Amino acid sequence: MAGLCLLQKNYGLVGVRFSSGKRIIVMINAGTGKPEEVQTAPLTQNKVYFRAACDSPIKKILLNFFYSLDGKAWNPVGTPLKMSYTLPHFYGISIWFI
Repeated sequence: MAGLCLLQKNYGLVGVRFSSGKRIIVMINAGTGKPEEVQTAPLTQNKVYFRAACDSPIKKILLNFFYSLDGKAWNPVGTPLKMSYTLPHFYGISIWFI
């Protein structure tokens, strides 16, 4: 599976899963702490675009996921993800220059 994931303690993602020789767009919402596959859609082409948009009032974040087959027309996928601003552990950041 490959795609776009946004996370804090809980997370949501949209991506492409390859199963039984077919590509499927899938949205997983784990806003309750338990991952739930909330929507799938068949994908018959080789390229797909993903986008996440968030409405972020202080300490409450509402995320929506979208996909596009041409990079211009965006289709909503799945359910909104309600996230709280929590950092129960440090994720760390690394920058590499070679």
